[in-house]
Amino acid sequence: MLPAILINPFVEKPFGRQTEMKQTIIIKCTKCGGLMMATKTQKTKICPYCGAHVNLEKAVKVAAAKDSFEASTILRKLKSEQGFPSRT
Repeated sequence: MLPAILINPFVEKPFGRQTEMKQTIIIKCTKCGGLMMATKTQKTKICPYCGAHVNLEKAVKVAAAKDSFEASTILRKLKSEQGFPSRT
C-alpha cells in the first residue's frame, strides 16, 4: 500500500519557499525607446518590441518601484500617457 502522501500529493503540500519581492525598474530600450520592466539586479534584457539586447547599466531608467506589481501599474500609466491603448 502506498503512503498517503503519494496517493494525494496536494494535501497540505507547501507551495514552495517564500520568494522575496525584488525592486523593479522601468527602463527605455536603447534602440526603439520602448518601455519595459526589469529587476534591479538584472544586467541585460531583451526588448519585447524590437528584440535588441539592452544593457541595463547604460539604459535610461524611467522609474523605480518596490515590486513588480507597483512597477506594472506605473508602466501602464506611462504607456497610456504616451498614447498606447490599455488592455483592460
